[in-house]
Amino acid sequence: MSTQFSFETRIGRFVNANELIQGEAAYNAVNALISKAGYTAYITSVNAANTAVTNTFAALDALVQTRKQVCFVNEDSNPDCAERRIMGVQDYLQAELNENHPIQNMMERIVKKIRPQNQGATGTVTVTIKAGQSKVINNVLNTGNATNTGNTNIEWNEVGGPNPPAPILPGETETITAPSGSVLFKNFDVRKAGKIKVEVKTDSSITNSSSEKTYTALVRYLTDIITDIGTIGGGFVYSPANTKLSVADLTALRNQINSLNTQIQAAEKLYGNANRARRELYDNTKTGMQKRIALTKKFITHMTDDGEQGNLFIEYSQAIEGT
Repeated sequence: MSTQFSFETRIGRFVNANELIQGEAAYNAVNALISKAGYTAYITSVNAANTAVTNTFAALDALVQTRKQVCFVNEDSNPDCAERRIMGVQDYLQAELNENHPIQNMMERIVKKIRPQNQGATGTVTVTIKAGQSKVINNVLNTGNATNTGNTNIEWNEVGGPNPPAPILPGETETITAPSGSVLFKNFDVRKAGKIKVEVKTDSSITNSSSEKTYTALVRYLTDIITDIGTIGGGFVYSPANTKLSVADLTALRNQINSLNTQIQAAEKLYGNANRARRELYDNTKTGMQKRIALTKKFITHMTDDGEQGNLFIEYSQAIEGT
């Protein structure tokens, strides 16, 4: 279940309320925010915004998964990844050159830096967030789950990430997309504490700085290797039998990763823009969903003498609350 679920829950309830509005002959509001035509147009816009978020995330995730396969070892699924090729270059040079050759020291440093940050061990932590406060949780598993186990509305966003905060309603489980592993959770209830259960990395092998494992750094490491291979000298000819380790193939790999980095930056921007546009549709204080609901309720209370005790008001309120 993704973060999209919370937004779809809200529009789903709004759609149910709209069916009541459209079916009530006496409902004749002219305000464009709450007229029958206004409801229809708004729902169409929100559905389009939700689709845009889904599509831009899918495009971003496809690029991210491709880059992971191209760059780092994933069991036996990607034998030609950059990490394995760099280790292959190291093995070849160790066999062909004196162990004290300067390039050997460089290769050893690079291999230590690019080894996988996390070997796969994960666990969960449950954190209490005081009323009206926020808490940052580190080592959060990217694309792992977070479950709102309390009774308050909680929002999350990656610290320094490109996307705006997204809600996790009580009882719901959302997918957390946060490559950095640092996520801020905010409890919006000013009276009650909230609780969030989050999947985190627990592997004890997480020792190296994560900044050394960035994909930008990997491009730099490949560039250094390609450059230094050309300066070995001493009559040495670099010609590994495995063509995947050749300078030409390493150069192509370096360029592929660099291109993926650029594409992912562009995809992150599109995804972030789609998120912000959707958030504006949902939560704008003057034209968003809550404003439309509040205005609709006011209009309904004056349609009959029954006010908030009238059937339409009660049924509309239940539809919005999902009861």
